[in-house]
Amino acid sequence: MHLNKILYAHIYLHKKNTLISPLLFNNFSPTLQLLKKGINLYKDEDRLWVIKISISNGRGKLCLHLIDNLNYFIDTTLDTTFYLRHRDDEFSLKNVLRLDLLTNTDNCIIIVKNTILTITEADLEKKFP
Repeated sequence: MHLNKILYAHIYLHKKNTLISPLLFNNFSPTLQLLKKGINLYKDEDRLWVIKISISNGRGKLCLHLIDNLNYFIDTTLDTTFYLRHRDDEFSLKNVLRLDLLTNTDNCIIIVKNTILTITEADLEKKFP
């Protein structure tokens, strides 16, 4: 299930719950921390980009896609900052440094946290895409 759908489900199920913001963030943060942990497990940085027969995208490409998707969805949909998504880069970039992947993941965690923790009741009443 896409994280966007998980977010919609949480908003729907907890719409009247005043604890929705911490609840949402507590669901996203461990997932993004797990992504960072997985990236750090690769001793050889080049292996982040290896594609195997049964896996169509390496961990590095998955990281780029997830981070750009979350930045776009969370920041644009909930915070209306109009983040410009770089979808083509998500699938064409290769050999991005591990440090850059980790930094981008940390930045995404900050964006998700800042956006989710400031969601208001009025925001929850808005029509979502």
